Amino acid sequence: MLERMLSELEVGRPLSVQGLAARLDTTPELIQMMLEHLQQQGLVQTVEFCEGLCEECPLGSLCASEKRQRLWQTNFK
Repeated sequence: MLERMLSELEVGRPLSVQGLAARLDTTPELIQMMLEHLQQQGLVQTVEFCEGLCEECPLGSLCASEKRQRLWQTNFK
């Protein structure tokens, strides 16, 4: 399942724990544990977004449905 999670994140769109859980048909709690494990290995990171105006935020078009949630992405470039 870790490989499936990384594949979802590699698409390029940061996702929330809830978004990943829905895509992988599992619980948010399991996704959170897996993300923390992958973060410790340096494979994923959280995406920070501003507290200001969404139209000025570089992630504004990505987080519309994920507002004020921690988003995750891979560290692969």
